[in-house]
Amino acid sequence: GVVMSMLSKLFMVAVFVGISLLISVAAKSKTWLSVTAGLMASMLLYTMVPMITPLTAGPMNVILCLVGGLLFSTGLGAGSGAILNKTSLVG
Repeated sequence: GVVMSMLSKLFMVAVFVGISLLISVAAKSKTWLSVTAGLMASMLLYTMVPMITPLTAGPMNVILCLVGGLLFSTGLGAGSGAILNKTSLVG
């Protein structure tokens, strides 16, 4: 159970990375805005992680976290790409 929970948490990192990437792209080159918005999004998602990846996690939790993380990060990556195609980072 604990090993499955740790694997689920590991695969949930893809969600946080995708959100951080999208926030960084949306904030352009303003580092303070990117860091602040990233911390705010992380605080909102931090409370959801224990519900998504409980200590009694099974193989289904691991598979769902892996698939969800891949789909979420792919979607946010496409969103970031669309933003980058319309604007420049240094503007």
